[in-house]
Amino acid sequence: CLRHFAHFEKSLALNAKDIFKKRIGELCDFIKEGIPDDTILLIDGPGIDQRKAFFKCCKAVSGAEIQIFKQTSFGDKRFVENQRQQILEICAKAGRQIDQAAIYYLSETVTGDGGSLQMELEKAFCYAGDREQITVEDCKAVCSCTPEAMSWDFANALVDKNMPAALRLVGTLAKQLAAERSGNLELSILGHAIRTFQEMIKTKNAMAEINAPARIGKSYFSAVPESVREKYPDNMLLKMHPFRAYKVCESAEKFSDGELAQTLRDILEANRRLVSGAVNPRIVLEQLVTVITGKRPR
Repeated sequence: CLRHFAHFEKSLALNAKDIFKKRIGELCDFIKEGIPDDTILLIDGPGIDQRKAFFKCCKAVSGAEIQIFKQTSFGDKRFVENQRQQILEICAKAGRQIDQAAIYYLSETVTGDGGSLQMELEKAFCYAGDREQITVEDCKAVCSCTPEAMSWDFANALVDKNMPAALRLVGTLAKQLAAERSGNLELSILGHAIRTFQEMIKTKNAMAEINAPARIGKSYFSAVPESVREKYPDNMLLKMHPFRAYKVCESAEKFSDGELAQTLRDILEANRRLVSGAVNPRIVLEQLVTVITGKRPR
């Protein structure tokens, strides 16, 4: 087992040291001679050049399985869409179906590479058992409680005005902070909430631009005429996957314009209090939850 071998790029370069070339050459000869039936050879490492003889040697082995993983770029504008495509590919290979809501959840909360997505989905497959369809509830039940997942759940609990769920997440956060002080986890979670409510404002503007109805059905964006798409090529909703566009519109309609403005002021005030360090983070977040999820006149 050649595990996490980080020198493929160096050993296959033209100016590689003799020791690297010699060892790779010996391994290549071993593969060409034929791997014994009682031997399983695992080779794992970055930097392999698919144009080089070594890769072609491995590819020529009968029954060999080769998996290529592209490096994840979190700054890529298409990051979420690329995550979504990987989710579909993993599920298709496993013979599973997956809800759009589950795809949206995983693409937003799993920020690792393809291996991370594979691992989280395999947990969901096991949890679902013989059931072919994977739901968002399956993913939430067994997927890792990462800071990204907590941030997503906390922001959505605020949007849904679900006080019990939001307070439970604050309790979980408090336990994590007590066990392992990770710096700015509470600020990160609050920052995600700010971005979520800012997206709701942009969504309302995008809805107004295309004269979308106040209550949008699930199939609305799948049936938008091409003439509308051509007229508003930069509209954020028309660029999204139809299901995601529907979901962000559904969330935006839960708050009036006045409520959104006040909510952002409340979040920014909570952010100021957290930065000052004068108040326990749990108290700040719990107070924020009760203010946002409590009854307000629209």
